[in-house]
Amino acid sequence: RGAESSWIGSLLERLAGSGTRSVIYFSSMWVYGNPVEGTLTESTSTSQEDPYGSAHLANEFVLTDCAQELGLDVSILRMANLIGPDPFYRTRSKVSFTHELVEMAVADRAIVLRSPPSTPRNLLTRTLLHHDLSVLLDRRAEESRVNVFNLGSGSTITMVELARQVADLAERYHGRPVKVEHPEESVAQPAFQLDTTRIRALAGPGTDDLAAELQLVLEDIV
Repeated sequence: RGAESSWIGSLLERLAGSGTRSVIYFSSMWVYGNPVEGTLTESTSTSQEDPYGSAHLANEFVLTDCAQELGLDVSILRMANLIGPDPFYRTRSKVSFTHELVEMAVADRAIVLRSPPSTPRNLLTRTLLHHDLSVLLDRRAEESRVNVFNLGSGSTITMVELARQVADLAERYHGRPVKVEHPEESVAQPAFQLDTTRIRALAGPGTDDLAAELQLVLEDIV
């Protein structure tokens, strides 16, 4: 867990040695587990059962230790699923799941979900992320401060609701119906709410417009 045994610890030591005072780390809301249920605040217990979330959590431990040892001001951002335009979309070997949904709707006129339709997702728009980052980047650094922030939308959506929004968007674009197909499920997936009170108190309200962000994703593709 110490800085000496981690690549991120070595990186932080080099940054501190070069005069860096503030560090922002992009973590994940999946440090709370996967699946998650109920209201998730920054004080909600974390889980090491999910490999992806566990890897981020290990980095968070190192960041916290290094903040004290090196006098760094560390902001840890536990991010929801990021959605929005991607300037590198056409050169990526793996694209975001929202880009994948829009691709299917435009090219195949059918969206096929791999996950159960009631699977909940909190979607963080790039516009809202940029708003929050601008505030974090501009604030005065404080030695050895560690702040954890949940970053996401004010609401949660199911995968089938998202797919239907994407289908409607594609239908308006090419004028043809788009089917939404998904696995059958007998029991709905547990729901969650990502509490973003802490970042909203610091950064104030920002634009959280899913429809506008999906339109920008469509423009990437067409």
